[in-house]
Amino acid sequence: MMQRRPLARTNRRGKAKFTGLKECLLRCRGRFLRVAANYRINRLLMGVAGEIFCRLNNFSNDDLARKIEAPGGEAWVADMSEWGYYSNYWEME
Repeated sequence: MMQRRPLARTNRRGKAKFTGLKECLLRCRGRFLRVAANYRINRLLMGVAGEIFCRLNNFSNDDLARKIEAPGGEAWVADMSEWGYYSNYWEME
């Protein structure tokens, strides 16, 4: 059984805080790499992008993700975090 411990120490400040973040991310990566996965399945991957409400509301997008996946495709619908990244990017310009 895997030993449980906090992912990161919260008492660090400044540059050391980011060192802890790096250590945490490396441990998380190791955990994800140990998850059994089959990446050999060849399915068409389609990204769904566009206006936030339309891509996240099934009525507005006419259940587009389900229609892509019904015949065996894989739909990747951009989520709300993408909008946050986009907004921050343009704010920094």
